[in-house]
Amino acid sequence: MRLLLVVFAVSSLVTGCEVVSDIQAEMRAEEIARKYGEELPDDELGPYRGFTREEYFRHKCDSEAGEFIYKTVENVESVYQMRLRDPRDFIDRLRKGDIPEDPWGHADAFTRAPWRPFVSQYHFFETARCQPDRGDRWKRNVYAERPPSGDSPYWRYRLGEPDGRQYLNNRLDDLVSRPLIMEPIEQPQSRYGFTWRGVRDKYDRHFGVWGGEISVVDLDTDEVLAVTRGFFDSRYAICPKRGSCFIAPDFVAKVLKPKPFDPVPLDEHKGAN
Repeated sequence: MRLLLVVFAVSSLVTGCEVVSDIQAEMRAEEIARKYGEELPDDELGPYRGFTREEYFRHKCDSEAGEFIYKTVENVESVYQMRLRDPRDFIDRLRKGDIPEDPWGHADAFTRAPWRPFVSQYHFFETARCQPDRGDRWKRNVYAERPPSGDSPYWRYRLGEPDGRQYLNNRLDDLVSRPLIMEPIEQPQSRYGFTWRGVRDKYDRHFGVWGGEISVVDLDTDEVLAVTRGFFDSRYAICPKRGSCFIAPDFVAKVLKPKPFDPVPLDEHKGAN
């Protein structure tokens, strides 16, 4: 039986640091749902018997999606990313029917350079070793010096002191006076971290829905301080809607309130002439 080729308009799908609207993408939605799904007979659908895919997706969004903050912490200096995401291009993967584990929480700009938004807010950002953002970028004055090499399993990122030069901003495309410093470390020192996971049960697989969670954790006690949860379906709908690719950094900052940076004296901004 010939599969119906369906063309969907992707509305408000986040692919980079911007929200891209009305992307036309050819997807075999039913084929993808079957590839990643688990067809259940009607008598095993329980409370969801008779639901359409859209009705089920809306039910998940209304009953389970959102932010759940149990505790906040003030004056946090550093954050540890406990799990990296696959940096391969998100849209390319979707077009090939390769759905990430957590498509709702996945955004290219963050997965490829997770330190960028964090060093603008926290004094330090720590993560497992990963490739520098577009490896040759240090030549373009993002970094104070060539990113380090070696076998250290973790890296720490921070903003350096003003040195009279201008650097590309770590979050926006303007110029700032503080370079990005990358340091190899043997163990993370952060008290707090965040991680993510995909969440799917048998009903999600039947209806072609993917769930994802981002959790903020006290690494000393293993206490979960907060969770945000969202959903994605094979027709590219997402909930809650996202206004930025920085969903994880923005959520983490609501829970782990960054310690303010010490103000830099005005004469240090001037640099050497």
